[in-house]
Amino acid sequence: MNYSVQNRFSQAMTETKRSEAANSPDRLCFHIMPPVGWLNDPNGLCEKDGINHIYYQFAPESAAGNTAKGWGHCTTKDWIHYTEQPVPLFPDSLLDEGGAYSGSALVCDDGKIRCFYTGNRKLPGEHDYIYEGRQHWTCMTESTDGTLLENKQVLLKNEDYPKNMSCHVRDPKVRKDQDGYRMILGARTRQDQGMALLYTSKDLKNWTLSGTIEGKEDYGYMWECPDFLELDKAALLLTCLQGAPQKGYEYENLYPSGYFQLEKNPDKREAGSPANSGLWIMALIFTPRRRLSMKTAGAF
Repeated sequence: MNYSVQNRFSQAMTETKRSEAANSPDRLCFHIMPPVGWLNDPNGLCEKDGINHIYYQFAPESAAGNTAKGWGHCTTKDWIHYTEQPVPLFPDSLLDEGGAYSGSALVCDDGKIRCFYTGNRKLPGEHDYIYEGRQHWTCMTESTDGTLLENKQVLLKNEDYPKNMSCHVRDPKVRKDQDGYRMILGARTRQDQGMALLYTSKDLKNWTLSGTIEGKEDYGYMWECPDFLELDKAALLLTCLQGAPQKGYEYENLYPSGYFQLEKNPDKREAGSPANSGLWIMALIFTPRRRLSMKTAGAF
C-alpha cells in the first residue's frame, strides 16, 4: 500500500482548504459536491440496509482533475440530505497507481458490497498510452459496510480482452441475474471504434467474454460508462459516446450520452440510433425491492 497517496489526499482535505471550498460563491447548495477538488463519474450506487451509497470519481488535489484519482463516498436515506464518508478507495497499488477509475457496486448475498473498477497504470517508457503502454485492468474490492473498500483483486488484465482492443477498456458495470453475473465494459478498438464488451461469471472472480455490442454506423471512438438493462420486451444500452460526429443539433456535447434499444439475447448485438443524446453520464441503481431508479449527473 502506498501511504504517500493517502497522505496527499489528507493534506488536500485540511479544514482550511475545506473552509475555502465551502465559502466559495460557486458552491452548490443542493447537488452533491466533494469537500474539495474534483468530482466526476458516479461510480457505484447501491442500497444496503436502507442506506444509499454513492461513490464517485474524486481527485482532492485539484479541481481540474489532473491529479491522483480515487473514489469519494457519501450516503443518504432520502436523496435530499447527504453525509460525507471517508475516502474508500485510493490509487495506492501497482494495480491502480495511475488512477482508480470508474466502475460500479453490487450488494451480494453474503451482505458485502463489492465494487468493480478500472485500475489504470501508465508504464514507463515512450508510449502513446492509447494503443500501448497502459495497464487497464478490471479490479474488484469489497466492504462489509461500504466505508472502506479492501482486498483488491484483479479480474481481467490487458491480455484477457479481445486482441483488437486498444489500451482503453474500462468502467465495469456488474449485475446479477438468474444465471450468475454479467459485466459490461466500455471499449475502444485499435481501429478507433467504440463498442461494449460483455462478460459472464458464476463466482465474480472468473470471467468469460460472451459477446459485444457494436454500432451500425460511426458512434465515436470510445464508449464510456456503459450500462445494460433488460426489460420484458426490450434491451437498452446506456453509454457515453466519445468522438461521435456531430449531426446538426445532435451530438453537440463534447461527450454526448444516451441509450440504444437493442435486439434481445443475441451474442453480438448491433446498436441503432441513440436517444436522449443531450444527457451526460447516467447510472442505474438497483435496490433489494427491484425498484429501478435512474440518476444523472446533470444535463445540458
